[in-house]
Order: sequence, then C-alpha cells, then structure tokens
Amino acid sequence: MLLAFAFAEAFAADSPESKREALMKEIGRKRMILIGISILIICFLGGALMQNMNWFAFVMFGLVGIGWASINVNS
Repeated sequence: MLLAFAFAEAFAADSPESKREALMKEIGRKRMILIGISILIICFLGGALMQNMNWFAFVMFGLVGIGWASINVNS
C-alpha cells in the first residue's frame, strides 16, 4: 500500500506546470474552480455513504486532492 502512495506522489510531482496552466487557460478559471468544488462534494458524499474502507476510498482520496488543488491553484 505504501508503494502505491509513493508511485502516486511521484506521478503528481512529475506533472509539469505547463500542462496545468494550459488546462486552466482552455477551461477557464471560474469553471476550473467549479469543477474542483463539484469533485469535492461528490467525493465527500461518497465517503459519508461508504460502509467500509476499501480500494475505492483511496481513489476518492486522490480525487479529493485533485479537486482541492484545482480550487487552490486558481484562487
């Protein structure tokens, strides 16, 4: 499990800024923030309804990070 987190962290650290900036310019600042808020709401509701901790919870943790970053970078 720790190895999976290490790979995910290495992948996130490897993504260059230019890809994120290009995506932000294409989608727009306001839409990107709304997408991030939507991702957070969906994942938090999914987490609240989850009965037990399984692999899907870790996927949702990753999506929460993406949603949070898309809000933070564009704010």
